[in-house]
Amino acid sequence: MIPELHKLTPKTTSAGGVLNTIDYPKYALVSTHTARRSFVSNLILDGIPAHNICQITGHSSEQMLLNYCKVKPRESISKVLDLFSSK
Repeated sequence: MIPELHKLTPKTTSAGGVLNTIDYPKYALVSTHTARRSFVSNLILDGIPAHNICQITGHSSEQMLLNYCKVKPRESISKVLDLFSSK
């Protein structure tokens, strides 16, 4: 059992302009879509060329793939710093 996946996480939705927040266990919010996005983002961060990732994931173009990629600016900066510090 992974304790972090059982922590309650708030999810806010809007219906008719009314905000509603419900706490869910984190594992209930993870889907195959989440896994696919994470997979793509992690490969991008590892320096795998986008065209190679497209061959694996079945995205029709690099632009479609990059729409999936959710790399935060801080993660990108960290990768660049790691690259320079290893030389």
